[in-house]
This record gives sequence, C-alpha cells and structure tokens, in this order.
Amino acid sequence: MIETAPMKLAGSPEPELSQPAPTPVPVPAPSARTTWLALAVILFCGIALRVMPWHGYQWIGFDENLYKVYVEKLDAKGLGAYPSIAREYVGRQRVSAKAFLPPTRFLYIFCSATWRAAFFGDAPYSKVETIEDVKSDPTLKSMRAISTLFTCLTLLIAATFARRLAGDGAMLGVTALLACAPTQLHMSQHGLIDGFFAFWALTSLWLLWENLQSSNNPRWLISYGFSLALMVMTKENSAFVTFALFCVIAIAHFAKWGKVTRNLLIATIVGPALGLAILIALTGSLDVFIETYKLLVVKAQGLSYAIATGDGPWYRYLVDLLLASPLILLLAVSGLMQLRRKDHALLYVSAFIACSYVFMCNVKYGMNLRYANMWDMPLRLLAFTQLGWLADRFPQRWTQPVLGLFVAGLCAFDLHQYQVLFVNFDRDYEMITSNLLYALKIFKIIPAN
Repeated sequence: MIETAPMKLAGSPEPELSQPAPTPVPVPAPSARTTWLALAVILFCGIALRVMPWHGYQWIGFDENLYKVYVEKLDAKGLGAYPSIAREYVGRQRVSAKAFLPPTRFLYIFCSATWRAAFFGDAPYSKVETIEDVKSDPTLKSMRAISTLFTCLTLLIAATFARRLAGDGAMLGVTALLACAPTQLHMSQHGLIDGFFAFWALTSLWLLWENLQSSNNPRWLISYGFSLALMVMTKENSAFVTFALFCVIAIAHFAKWGKVTRNLLIATIVGPALGLAILIALTGSLDVFIETYKLLVVKAQGLSYAIATGDGPWYRYLVDLLLASPLILLLAVSGLMQLRRKDHALLYVSAFIACSYVFMCNVKYGMNLRYANMWDMPLRLLAFTQLGWLADRFPQRWTQPVLGLFVAGLCAFDLHQYQVLFVNFDRDYEMITSNLLYALKIFKIIPAN
C-alpha cells in the first residue's frame, strides 16, 4: 500500500521540535536495493540526455556572445583585472541604447573561464562566423560544459531534496520527471546562466528545509549561508529568491514547519551580504557596483526586445509553463487543491513557488520562462504526489506498476515537448511565449527576421 508512517530525516539529530513530524507524501515504497538501482538508472539517463548534443538552434545567441566576451577577458587578464572589466561595462552601457548583461554575473563567468583554462589551456580567442566555429570555439564549449554540468548537479540535488522531503518513492519519481523536464534539457544545451542559477536557488531552498528541521546544526547553517552567497554572485535574480526565502521562513515559523532560530535568520542575512561584498570588491568600488545595476535597470526598461517579449499579465508564467509542460502544471495545480495543513513538505515548496512568483511576475519587461527553471523540481514534486494518489485508487498489487507507468508516460510526453519546442523549432533559443506558440503551431505564420 501507500506509506503513511511518520518520517524521520536521515542524518538529523533526535527530534528537538515540539510539533509533530511532517506527514510524508503518500507514495509506494520500493525495496532499498531496487530504490538505489532505479536511481542510478534514472540519473544515468538524465545525465546522458543533458550531455549528448540535442538541440535545434545551432548559432550563438545574443546572451552567449556577451558571456563569451567576459569569459575571454577574465581568462586573458586574470581576476585582478575584474574592476577594469566592470568599469568598461559602465562606460559602454552609459553611451549605448541597448542593455548588456553585467559582469556582476560573476560565478558563471568565473566557472566558465576556469573550465576553459583547465581543458583548453592557451587556445586562441576567435570570432564566431560559421556554425562550425560555434561547435569548435573553446569558450563556447566551456560555457556550455558548465551549463551541462550544473543541470546534472541539479538532478542530484533534486533527488536528495525529494528524499528528505518525502522519502524514497518521491525521490525516484521526482528525479525521473526532472530528468526529462524540457526547460532543464534546454538549459543544458546552451551557454546560458539560468540553469546554473536554478541549481543555486534549489540548493538554497533544500538547505533552508534542512535548517528548519535540524535546529542550529552548524554544518547545515554554514552550507546554507555559503549557498546563498554563491547564488548572489551568480545573478541579480537572487534578490527574488532571497526575499522569497525570508517569506517562507516567516510562514514556516507560524505554520510550525520547523524551528526558526536566531542563527538561521543570521545565516539568511549574512550569506547574501557576503555575496554582495565579494561582488563589490570584484567591481572595484561601491559606486561602480551601484552604477552597474542602475544602468542595467534603466537600459532594460527601454530595450525594444524586452518590451516586445518580457511583458504580460501576472499569469504570464502560468501560460508559459502550460505551453512547455502542460501535464506537469495541471497535475501540480490539482495537487495544490488537495493540500492539508499537515502536509508540511508540499506546503513548503508551494510557499516558495508562490512567494517567488509574486516578486517575479511584477518585474516590468522582465518575464521569461528561463527564469522559472528553479520551480521545475517543486512543481514535479507536487505533480508526482498527485500521481501517487491516483495510483493508490488501484488494487494494492497494481499500485507501484501503475505509478511507474504514469511517470514513464509523463517523461515520454515531456521529451516529446522538448523535441517540438527546442529541436524542431530551431529559430531561436529564447523561451519567449511567441516562440513556444509558433513551435506548437498555435501560431502558424512566422514573421521574417
């Protein structure tokens, strides 16, 4: 049947909290040997899908070209030259009508430059003029390798997080669904920062849960603060995640999902502050750092592409998610409707989606499905638990096989969605609404470039 016994988190100290343990998600419990063998197969398949080249858009994108410039400057000049790179950006952005990506997206640039130095050594820098150049350019290959690596690591974090939230059955189901997520696969195939950022956002969300369950454990606290610092050093979207995590902490305190301690609050403040301090040091001064973001905001508001593609109503993300993974979204929403007060794990991830959504849907000309990559795992946890409840309607001996078929069917459907959206439709890598509509043939006439 379905597991309903209270769950003890592996590796946690004896219970310190006065409230009852969260009710685990109702999913079948396979044997330990079967569980780990199945997880190994799922991870192998998920990593293979990310590593093998499988995308339609072969050219270098606008964002990739800008990251390529930063990576090559850092590789050529070294870390000590980063203040001059930041000043160059400010000078260029002041006189340009376009909005350029800022060098404060440091961690992705640094990791890509490190990969380039490690695997390509002194390979020369060159312009990309043909498709063959794109495929062979050391900088682009390094950027895409980092994107691939961190989408693979996201699978591992998702498996760990799902297990800690809801047990072994959920770990297998959620990891399988995430392994085939169209948006995750898309991020693994291009030199884009959003999959990289989603890794740090999901890691921070997982580590916050661990700290709520394990009061004042120094290892969890340090890991959590460090993760927040690295997230801040990745992208300015970290502000939305940080605000959302503060909201989740407040909700967790009143809903008794765990224990909110003074040290946890300190870590939630100190981690992002440390990331900001490092970014300020890298840019050379507080003035340059502030000017960088002021120029980015001002120029982005007047960017014709952002105006044309980044606007919409508050439910814009729901529309895009419905186009990309309709069955996952519908199941997740259905699961939300069945939540009970004692379903702490599901309420926790739902609160994060809701709180971050409120911030993200209010950014003028700044909405894109790429930014929703950090919701992929929470949405699939909600969807999978709904599948568990549906499978439980069958006789006991059929519960696990039926659930397995449900998951396999969803995986196959999402892989088909990826093929349609990002392989067959090869005009662009941007996950904007109009592209999704053209790819799905809802819109039929594609305007000329």
